[in-house]
Amino acid sequence: MAVAESPPRGEDSSGAAVRFVLGLHIHQPSGNFDHVFQEHVDRVYRPTLAFCEERELTPLALHVSGPLLEWLEDHDRALHDRIGRLAVDGQVELLSAGFYEPILAALDPEDRAQHLAWMAEYLASRFGVTARSAWLTERVYESELVGDLAAAGVENLLVDDWHLLAAGVPEARLHEMFRTEGAGREINLLPIHEKLRYLVPFQPAEAVDAYFRDLRARGTAMAILADDGEKFGGWPGTFRRVWEEGWFAAFADALVQLRDEDVIRFVTPQALVDELGTQGLAYPPSSSYREMGEWALLPELVGSAHPFDGAPWRNFFLRYSESNALHKKARVLSRLC
Repeated sequence: MAVAESPPRGEDSSGAAVRFVLGLHIHQPSGNFDHVFQEHVDRVYRPTLAFCEERELTPLALHVSGPLLEWLEDHDRALHDRIGRLAVDGQVELLSAGFYEPILAALDPEDRAQHLAWMAEYLASRFGVTARSAWLTERVYESELVGDLAAAGVENLLVDDWHLLAAGVPEARLHEMFRTEGAGREINLLPIHEKLRYLVPFQPAEAVDAYFRDLRARGTAMAILADDGEKFGGWPGTFRRVWEEGWFAAFADALVQLRDEDVIRFVTPQALVDELGTQGLAYPPSSSYREMGEWALLPELVGSAHPFDGAPWRNFFLRYSESNALHKKARVLSRLC
């Protein structure tokens, strides 16, 4: 739970545009109803990707969960293959993860390796790409993941800036990337910025514009927004705001203007690392995003003056007995197989 000290290097005195990673995580759980998959494809996934492509909000980072990839392959081959073409053309960097979206830290090492291998094999066989960056389910991080992720070919891991704060990184350095190590291996930690997550799509596009202009004025080198694609029409109340009321169009207009004025430049996670490099070592503790800690609190502590910001993610096994039973049964079954 420490960070190696080094001079702050998250600012770019050259006056270059802010390198901006726009990342989408689109997913459905295994076994969900076909009509739910179809509704999200029609109302969220297809229009969002089409808008990004048409307005040239690219390159972007994209994680598609295994169940959604399988469903698209069976039910919407056009969208499935379009994702592959965007990846091959360099307009999308596809992200790895556990194929069926497990919380990797909840699995035994052998099962983690299998899930990561399934995703790597799928992306290679269907699209001909090798993923070097990864999405972390529920952004649940534990240091024991580092060796398994690196062994699976993952070089860059998207985490929250909250992970870096928990590691002792000063707030002024949250627009930097760090390395971490485990089991004799290293991976790069790329911080998703919480403020951007709350701006998009819940604040006017003008607020996003102001945010990036402020970063540019301060010489900030990078910013990452990576979040659920379902927030663009799948979450309650968002379809009306994002599409019917024109929020996404205004958002795209703002990003295009920022790009044309050299305030931002779209990059992929891998390009970000290649261009800026990492700025030292950091050792995040077992953690997730800020809200997860609140949700994992025992009921009697919710709303109280708790001495910590939240509970460890594993507290879900205490708070929800069904979750605990399912987890333990799954581990037993895995060992019997």
